[in-house]
Order: sequence, then C-alpha cells, then structure tokens
Amino acid sequence: RLVSDWSSDVCSSDLVNEFQPQGRTTNTFTVADDAYWQHGHHNFQFGFHLQDVRVRSFDAAGVLPVYGLYMGSGQQQYTLSQSNLPGVTTNDLANANTLLATLGGFLDNYSQTFNVTSRTSQYVPGADFVRNFILDDYAVYGQDNWRLTPRLTLTLGLRYEMPGVADEANSLELLPDMSAGAAGTLLSNATLNFAGGSVGRPWYKRDWHAFAPSVGFAWDATGNGKTSVRGGYAWSYVNDQEIVAAENMLEGNSGLQGLSTATGLSNRLSTGLPPIPVPAYAVPTTVAQEYATNPFNTLTTIDPNLHRPYVQQYSIGIQHLALHTVFEARYVGNHVVGAYRAFDFNQVQLQSNGFLADFLKAQSNGFLSMSLGKGFNPAFSALIPGSQQLTVLNKFGSRGDFSDPNVQTYLETGQAGELANYYQTNGFNATNAVPVYQNRYALGADMLTNYSSSSYNSLQLAARHRTHSGLAFEANYTFSKVLSDGDGDLQTRFQAFLDLNNPKLERSRANFDLNHMIKADGYYDLPFGEGHRLQFKPLNRVIGGWNFGAVMVWQSGAPFSILSSYGTLNRAARSYYNTADTTLGGAALKNIVHFQMTGNGPVEIAPTALNVDGSGVNAPGTAAFNGQIFSNPAAGTLGVLQRREFSGPWTFNIDMSLSKTVKITERQNVVLRMEAFNAPNHATFYVGDQNINSTSPAFGTIGSMFYSPRIMEFGAHYNF
Repeated sequence: RLVSDWSSDVCSSDLVNEFQPQGRTTNTFTVADDAYWQHGHHNFQFGFHLQDVRVRSFDAAGVLPVYGLYMGSGQQQYTLSQSNLPGVTTNDLANANTLLATLGGFLDNYSQTFNVTSRTSQYVPGADFVRNFILDDYAVYGQDNWRLTPRLTLTLGLRYEMPGVADEANSLELLPDMSAGAAGTLLSNATLNFAGGSVGRPWYKRDWHAFAPSVGFAWDATGNGKTSVRGGYAWSYVNDQEIVAAENMLEGNSGLQGLSTATGLSNRLSTGLPPIPVPAYAVPTTVAQEYATNPFNTLTTIDPNLHRPYVQQYSIGIQHLALHTVFEARYVGNHVVGAYRAFDFNQVQLQSNGFLADFLKAQSNGFLSMSLGKGFNPAFSALIPGSQQLTVLNKFGSRGDFSDPNVQTYLETGQAGELANYYQTNGFNATNAVPVYQNRYALGADMLTNYSSSSYNSLQLAARHRTHSGLAFEANYTFSKVLSDGDGDLQTRFQAFLDLNNPKLERSRANFDLNHMIKADGYYDLPFGEGHRLQFKPLNRVIGGWNFGAVMVWQSGAPFSILSSYGTLNRAARSYYNTADTTLGGAALKNIVHFQMTGNGPVEIAPTALNVDGSGVNAPGTAAFNGQIFSNPAAGTLGVLQRREFSGPWTFNIDMSLSKTVKITERQNVVLRMEAFNAPNHATFYVGDQNINSTSPAFGTIGSMFYSPRIMEFGAHYNF
C-alpha cells in the first residue's frame, strides 16, 4: 500500500478505506439443570450451572506493508526550495513537494507490523493478530424457602462457584516469572515467556473458595396482609471483565508483535520497492531487550492470586397498604470487595535521587532571571543574586538542555514528575545517571489485582397507587451516597494511582453518585368510549382507546472535580486527577463554585474567579490576578481539593406519551403512538471535571446537557 501525504483544499479526504479488519467473535455455551421439591413447609430449589465462553479476537492493523511517498531527508537533492519557486508561500511549497513526491515516486519511509501464528512460527509476514480466549465457569446451588409460621417465611441459600481462569487456547501471551513477588518482579529486568494452560503456566490460580450465602425473611407484621417487613443479605460473585482486563494486561508485554519501520529512504518507485526486513524474534525475552527498541516499553503481569470480586448486598424495609396505595420505606446498601484494578508500580522517583531539590533550584533560577527581564533561564548565573548551582539536572544529556521549550515549560509550571519522565523517554538519561524510574527498562510496570472497593448506602421511599378507573402512578425518592477508590468505567480496569505511596487519595464519591433522586411515573386510560360512562357508539372508535402517560425525573447534579492535571509529583499521564490548590474553604468556596447563568451562557465558576484568558490562574512566576482563588500545586506536591468535591446543578426531565388503540376485530388492532422525550424542552446542564488551566473552553464553562433537547417520535403498530 502506498501512502502520499498530499492534501489540499481540492483533495481534502481519503476515499480509500485504509483500515484493516478487526474485532472479536464471542460464543457463549450454557448448560443448566434446576430442580424444585416441596416438602411440608419447605420449598427446596437446587441445581447446576455451566457456562463456557469462547472469544476469537482478531486485528489486521498494519500487517500490509506501507510505503510513504515524501520528500524527506533522503531526497534532499530533488526537494524544491523557495529559490526554485520565487515568491511561493510556505504552505504552497509544502504542497508542491508533496505533489512532486507523488508524481515522481520518491519513497521516504516504510512500515509493517508482524505477528506470530504459533509459539514456534517466528514472525509471519501478512499474518493477523489472532487470539482465542477461554473462560469456563461452574456452579452448584441450593435454596430453602421455609414457611416457619403462617406469618413468617425464611429463605436460606448457598451457591458454590468454581470461577474459571481466563486463558488463551494456544498460550500466545507472555508473562514474567513472579517468584520474586509483585514489586520484585515488576521493578526488575524480568524474563518474559509464554503463559497459558497449554504450557502449564496458568495466568493465575483457580479460586476454590467461592461460597456465596444468602438469607432473607418476609414477615406479615399485623396478620391482615396490609403490613409486611422484608429483609435480606446476599453474597454474589461478579464477572468483572475477566477476559478483557486480563487480555489488556498481558498484551502490554512486548515480544509477540514486531514493527519494522524506516525513514529517510532515497528510493524511487521506478527502481522497485525496497524489501521490509522481518524483525528479530526471540521468546523468552527480557524487559531490557524490548526497551532497547522501545523507550515506552511496559512490563505487565497478573496477580497469581487474582480471584473473582464479590458484592455483599443487604436491605430491610417495611410496606403498608392504605387508601389503595402501597407505601414503602427501606434501607438498601451494598459493598463491593476486591474489584479488579490494574495500576503502575513504576512511579517517577523525585526524592531519593535529589531530582526534586534540584528542580526547585532550577525553577527559582528561572524566575529570578525572568524578574530581571532576561527571560526564564534555569541555569545558574553568578551575575544574578540568589541563583543556585545545579548538581542533578546537569547530569542529564546536554546538561538538562534548558533551551528545550518542553523543559522550560515543565520547570515553569512546577511539573517535576513530567520533566523527569521527559528526560527518561527522550534519551537524556541513556546512562541512567539519575535513576528516574526504579525499573529503568519499563515506562510502566503494571499489575492487575484485586484492589478496589466501593460502598452504596441509601434510604428509599416509594408509593404505588392503582385504581379500577384506569389510573395508576408511582413515585419514589432515594437519598444515597456511593464511595469508591476507582472509576471502574474502563473495560480494561486499568487506573494508575495518582501517588502509589498514598493510595487513600483514590477514595472519593463515585463518578455516578447522585445524592438525591425523585422519580414519578403514571398513566391514565382516558374515560371515553366503549366500557366507560362517557360513550357514544357511533364515535366510540374515535373517542375511545386513548391513554396518556408520563415519566418524571428530578435529581441532584453529578459530582465533578476542579483539576490541575499537572505532573507535579507523578508523570502527566498518571496525573489526570491531580486537583487544584485553593485559598478558600466551606461557604466561601461554595459562593464561587455554583451554577449561574451569564451573558456568555451557563457557568459553574463565578466570573470573578476567572483570568482574562478564561483560565483560573495567572502565568507561572507572576502575582495572582485580582480575584484568583485557585492555583496549580507546587512541584513535588498534589492539589489540596478533594476529588469530586462539587456537584453540578439539579436536573429535571419529563417524558410524555399519548396513544390511541383502534380495535379492528377481537384479535386485531392498530396502536397510534406519539412520544415526547424531554417534553418541556427543559435545559438540563451537565458539569464535567473542570481544569483551572483551560482557556478554550474557559474554566468553569458548561458545555454539555444531561438530557437531549426535546425529541418527538410518532409510530403506528399493527397487532394481530
């Protein structure tokens, strides 16, 4: 496949589909045998369940050789310059060279991805990336519904599960030897070898202790059937993306997919395409061997004792019937234990190597230089009072290269973690003069394990009413709180810690936590037509069969964070949840962070707390602007604000429906239906996480809706 970098206003899109097939095919086979036996006051249920999952994952991306037409470094003698085209603009000159490369067939680069087809195949040109995953689960259970007295029923149950171990049928995944323990392995030059059942190295151990008890009761408190008390407790095991999470972890290890690429070629199409060499293949391999060709190399593994997460659910409530209405009050809660989470053991090191102390000196030097009108220069200068000698940063290549704009930016903004990472991944630390990472051969050293937990506690109130006249409604209110130490919304279950040494920072309100929720729904069969008092036989088909319904939701806003996201302690890719610093607290902070409508639209941050550029901070090294209350955390620290400390505005929504049933015969009818979603067309603003450094959109701007604007749907259904 040939690729030209040609683009212009005339040819603005590629009409050729350059994407190769990828996807997954899943087959699930289930066998179940359930039995029921009644004996006296006991109703027994018992059975056996089996579920076999087979997944074929395939990806042909990159397996075809790709050659690029471009006037690169190998074609300098033919490249057009401004001297060849006097008066040409820079953009037109670039387009002219791209057109020349296309018409002249000047080759600049090639690339091709290579995959294995078996453990002994070596790299096979043109082979797709194919994996065949397996997960087999077995379970037996028994339950007794025991009517202890005419007014009291107990339910006792026990389920014994034998959760499967995710596997690849041909053991085409790599794992390190974990005999040195998690940290000892992930922070070393570990050896990677094939793993899977077919080579006698299962990814993790099967859990033989998965017992799941349950207990419940129902009590007729008054004996007249109008008041009941119910409660229960259940222990359940949950499939927490067992295949995808494990797959993602293991495929972070290099060695079973190779990339052959080159740039700066001097070839022409007229002389033929140069052959693309097949990369060297060697398994077992070491982390250092893979790092030699990829500075962004990762080392990943699965906890050998990984087990299936479980949820404990508990509730107790009372129901009472009065005035043809059922009233209910209940407490409902659950606790998730051992949910999957993968995180990085190889955090940036700032203290033990003296990096942070020297970073602060360089930053101070830069601000002193800037205050004298000499620009931001972190290097020591004997001519500037207070300037300090540097002893660590100058050990990196080019003595830290303070002229590099990225280095200057990270120093100015206090991003010590990201500067250390930048030095490591861009060749400044080739000799490991400053040990930035404990494992110098891996940018990430990740393990999937049972770490995360969450808790849900709620008070739920409900009322349900139904009449013989065709009116029914239900209303309920929930007051709840969800706390968790992980987002849990990624299929891969990977979420690195903000600070590995302070994991308590991870616990906060869940991103789906809604403290207050009021809901109501109802329908009414309009009292006209056949069967109703108001009817007129010639018009019954017109006036009868009408039904009106509505669903209302009124709920508190979703939680959000005020972030810096600067890599002040960890690298930037691990610092999304690094919050901002603030000088305010309590009511004073709430007076700034609250919903309001302005001439520029809805905002969540008071305009007085915004800079002229729309951000919430002033430039590094300068005084705070008038009204500034937020700031970025200092180098080596994290923001003081709690994650998801704030809530967005309440949202209100009503969906309505109107239907008309036209009876044709006893067995046939036509239903005409109109539905209006967000019928009042009410704006429902959603506030996502806010970053104080954002200028476009401005910090605090609300740009999303919780519910879409009004949508009308019309339909006709013929039932027979």
